Amino acid sequence: MGDEGVCMVVDEAYGSPGLGKSLRSFIEILRGFEREAEILFERSGELGFDALHAGLGAWPVREFLGELLRPSPRRVSKAIARLTGLADAESLRALRRDLEALAERVERENGRSRELEGQIARLKAAGDRLNAALGALARMQGRAAARLELQARNLERVERLTRRRDDHITRLIRDTTGQRAQLERLARRLEENGAAADPGHLLEETRGRLEEIETRLADLKRMQATGAQGLIETLESLRDRIGRLETRAAEMSREVRAKSARLDALTRHVASVDNRLSAALGRPRKAPEQRVANRRESAPATG
Repeated sequence: MGDEGVCMVVDEAYGSPGLGKSLRSFIEILRGFEREAEILFERSGELGFDALHAGLGAWPVREFLGELLRPSPRRVSKAIARLTGLADAESLRALRRDLEALAERVERENGRSRELEGQIARLKAAGDRLNAALGALARMQGRAAARLELQARNLERVERLTRRRDDHITRLIRDTTGQRAQLERLARRLEENGAAADPGHLLEETRGRLEEIETRLADLKRMQATGAQGLIETLESLRDRIGRLETRAAEMSREVRAKSARLDALTRHVASVDNRLSAALGRPRKAPEQRVANRRESAPATG
């Protein structure tokens, strides 16, 4: 890269053409020193060392070199000013303007760097918030998946309970139908035996219980849309009540048989009294067992 290229790089780097010019002047001065040193060495080679020594023997070289090398701030500043091309006031003002512009540019760059740092910090905070939001979303998805699995298990359990409920309702309806038929047969027997035992209040009670069973059966059909567990408990309670009703019907049957036995005893007593009256009046006797058989044929017992 040549001198012009170096000066252009300096101008572009610092944004000031004055520094490039000063650097170009300094380079030209150094090249002049190089040329003068070359001429001096060429002449010393032509004259010879002895002639050079003889010519310089009377000259105070030591004092000259000491004076030349003695530091002097004023002389150094003047030399630097001459080398950099800042010997006049206009150059100093131009350099001051360049330095001020450079300071302003540096300040702008520092402000821009701080702004970029703030943007980077905000982007980093936004990234952290995004990561936190993604983590929360992943946790929500995990909870939703667990909830869906729980709902699936609950749905399977509800389906099993529904099937059990339907089977239970089917069995209960079948049992209720059978018990209703049995009670109807019992009611018909009681009606057939009504003339002998006169169980009117028992027949009315049985009919009332049949109506109650029908009402509960209708309620049971309306309650099919309710919860499975509560429905099963209601059905179990209804089964218990039907069991108690069956027990009550058995007790009623035993009471009817007991009353039939008492009626048979009363019939035999009436037959014996009738036989005595017939013997007293001279009519033929009739066996008590035949009277009981006739009564049973007219009004068969429920057994």
